[in-house]
Amino acid sequence: MTAVVSIDSLTGRDREEWEGLTRRFPAHWAGRPDRPATEVDDEGYERTWQRLVDGEQIRGICARRDGEMVGIAHYLFHAAVYRGYILYSYSRAAAITTT
Repeated sequence: MTAVVSIDSLTGRDREEWEGLTRRFPAHWAGRPDRPATEVDDEGYERTWQRLVDGEQIRGICARRDGEMVGIAHYLFHAAVYRGYILYSYSRAAAITTT
């Protein structure tokens, strides 16, 4: 059986799944060389979520496998002096296991 993966924009209804993935991400990288510890308080998650759903500065997309959110990416377009705009992205993915 083949898993179906879809990519969608984050919307208000995605908050719980987004936060679950986002809160697990620092633990995923903990203790790895050249990866600084990341600590975010509840207010930081709230502020980030509001910025994502406002869509003015940063935006977010999610990957869903068979309807379950399995990865997210945050991105923004930044004006560049010589080239118009530059895309910056910050991705987070959950471990995907197959059986």
